[in-house]
Amino acid sequence: MNLARHVSVLWRFRALVAAFLLLGIGLAFLAAFRFGPDGLERRGSETWQADTQILVTQPGFPWGRAVLPGVTNKPTDGTEAPKTGSGSDQQFADPGRFASLALLYSVLSLSDQVRDNLPEKPTAEQLTAQPYDLTGNGNTFLPIIKLGSLASTEAGAIALNEHATAGLQKLISGQQDDEKIDDSERVELKVIKKPEHATLISGRSTTPSILAFMLCGIIALAAAHILEALRPRPGAKQRDEDPPAPNGNGNGNGHGHLPDHRGPARVPAPPTASDWSRV
Repeated sequence: MNLARHVSVLWRFRALVAAFLLLGIGLAFLAAFRFGPDGLERRGSETWQADTQILVTQPGFPWGRAVLPGVTNKPTDGTEAPKTGSGSDQQFADPGRFASLALLYSVLSLSDQVRDNLPEKPTAEQLTAQPYDLTGNGNTFLPIIKLGSLASTEAGAIALNEHATAGLQKLISGQQDDEKIDDSERVELKVIKKPEHATLISGRSTTPSILAFMLCGIIALAAAHILEALRPRPGAKQRDEDPPAPNGNGNGNGHGHLPDHRGPARVPAPPTASDWSRV
């Protein structure tokens, strides 16, 4: 069946096709929206992500000092080297230790100790945390925790991120209080970048609406052709069954003999008695 025949069938049953297409539009709309208490609401859910950066450090701003006071560098000859710095009693940890602590605190931020105390009660999949990898090769980490949160709304992702950050800080400071660690020796978690806005990771799916419309279109096409087969047009079947027109050879197949135009053949007369006497 060629395209023209398809169009002819659809046009013949255009009322039926139009009804199914309108039904498809209605079902596609209902698959995308619903009527809720507040009116028309969009079906499905979105996923938003908010990120914050937390610096793992200690009091005294060690990152602003060229020489850390209180750190003794022992020479290779075994003699004791003098202390460097301004003579302050403040002790500073090895800068590399903070990167290791950032890795540890990233795991703690996803623990039940943090999530159970958050008002949203998030699942483990809603929070992500990892040390900041500046090089991208997974070998060099900065003492910065990148804490991410996922929620169905932008405001919810930002709020969850703020609550998770505060929950991690509360967990560390609470354990420091329990161990009565001096303020000058405590690790500090400072927020250096707040989540001002969230990023849309995945929007609401339009697949149900597309499938509903396509299904109604297929049903309309099939129904039109079924009705065409059950109720063919007058003369359509006869036209389909008519043999091809002759092609100048009298049999319509192009391979017959040419007709004989010399008239009918003469039949010889039976022999008479005179004919027998001649023999």
